[in-house]
Amino acid sequence: MRLPRAKRFGTPLVAAVIGVAALGTGAAFAVSKLSTSAKSGASAAVGAPSSATSAAPAGSSSAAGSPPAGADGRSTTATGSSGGPALPPMQSPGATSAAPPAKVTPSGSAPPAGRDTPAPPPPPPGPTTAVPTQPAPSQPLPTAVPPPSAPRPGGVPGPGNTGVPAGTTLTVVNGDLTISTAGQVLDGLDIKGGLTINASNVVVRRSLIEGRSGRTSVIVASGTGIVFSDDEVTVASPSPASDGMSVKNSTITRLNIHSGVDGIKLGANSTVTSSWIHGLSAFASDPAQGGRATHNDAIQIMSGTNIHVSANNLQVTSNNNSAIQVTQDQGAVSALVVSSNWADGGGCTFNFSGHGPGGALLSMSGITVVNNRFGHGSKFNCPVLIDRQTTISQSGNVYDDTGKPIAIQAHN
Repeated sequence: MRLPRAKRFGTPLVAAVIGVAALGTGAAFAVSKLSTSAKSGASAAVGAPSSATSAAPAGSSSAAGSPPAGADGRSTTATGSSGGPALPPMQSPGATSAAPPAKVTPSGSAPPAGRDTPAPPPPPPGPTTAVPTQPAPSQPLPTAVPPPSAPRPGGVPGPGNTGVPAGTTLTVVNGDLTISTAGQVLDGLDIKGGLTINASNVVVRRSLIEGRSGRTSVIVASGTGIVFSDDEVTVASPSPASDGMSVKNSTITRLNIHSGVDGIKLGANSTVTSSWIHGLSAFASDPAQGGRATHNDAIQIMSGTNIHVSANNLQVTSNNNSAIQVTQDQGAVSALVVSSNWADGGGCTFNFSGHGPGGALLSMSGITVVNNRFGHGSKFNCPVLIDRQTTISQSGNVYDDTGKPIAIQAHN
């Protein structure tokens, strides 16, 4: 059920799944069975448990400008929604040593360090295999290794370094897909429906999740250690009840997320890094808002601890609510780090409001906001807003074009 969102300002993504296991010299991985639920028939190749790494931003960036909108230009057999509106110009940050966080007063710390986001070393090349049309047998079968992906460029996340890598061949799975077996590896799928995960240590990479009207495209309902990388998540037919992702206990790296009402509803023990969230879908009437317009957020956090949002490109319009919205509508929020993002738009671009259910004013702390770069596109000339019950530690937050420190607004 979609919960109402209490926010300050009114109003706007796809990757998919193939489980293909690596077959190396003298070793093969087992193929396990996917649990699928499809409206119009689903087929999938299933990979055995596999380790996956997420590239963390490091080093210095050489990219200088925000990429154009649209899909990432990959040549695949899948068809899906394309990117989104063009981004305002963004400069890559220069290198810096992070200043110690200060309390609410903004400082003139240096811009955030740039970073490279290379992909992990690819598996050895080999032929691809088609997804079987019948259920996987109980005995493990060897499968060939999918073609490797080239390393991704660094810089501001956009169509050239997020989403499914160019040249990836995708295998279509029709309808919704549910994963209930721990350790499944889904690689190179085009899921023409939604993806629900009910198991731990599931890996979803180089895949397109197209979603559908009336549901969130990717849902992590249970499990821990979930990994998403180099995926595209969208909503094929957006509606007020369609978000891009709703996840917890997950690591998200280099995703292209667009076309949902919210990009990600983000829960505890989760990291989002080097991803591009943009092109949200707005509606004049949303039942979750009492019939008022949708309150679109690139990332919305309503409870949880140990959450990291780092080195992402979060682009919303001035008519959307925010790039990052934090409340305590579903529980306390703490140990939240928001760092080195590029962000623009919304009523206020970042909105930290500790209120709980029914608008109750609650204290909120344990939030660090450092080295983020902002545009000038917020409706109220408001890069960061906190309410008077909220305390944040902040430094190095600047306007992207000038490097000048932003002002933090504080009011209820």
